Amino acid sequence: MKRLQQYPQFECVPFAASGDDWLAQRLAEAGEVWVSEDSVSMIYEALASGARVGLLKVQRSGANRVTSGVDALLDKGWLKAPGCLELADVSAVSLNEASRCAEWITQQWLADR
Repeated sequence: MKRLQQYPQFECVPFAASGDDWLAQRLAEAGEVWVSEDSVSMIYEALASGARVGLLKVQRSGANRVTSGVDALLDKGWLKAPGCLELADVSAVSLNEASRCAEWITQQWLADR
């Protein structure tokens, strides 16, 4: 974090100083978000926010569920290759899990049978 503090254009907020909704608020304000490719949960949070998402390249430790998940998002065109410093066109991305879950519950449990 000390290395980032030398750049005044970056705001560094320690986790302990952030509130429960801090991340959601920042993502809602952002037009683009850059996430390290090894943080799948953060990648999905960023995609769900509607922001354009770029991947920062980190050394991969081989094939595993994390790299497979990232590769699947790359294959769908939701992300560009890690480290290429490009943002994918997110107009095709639709991550509204609350609506998807509500629709599933309605179909599975509440539909007339």
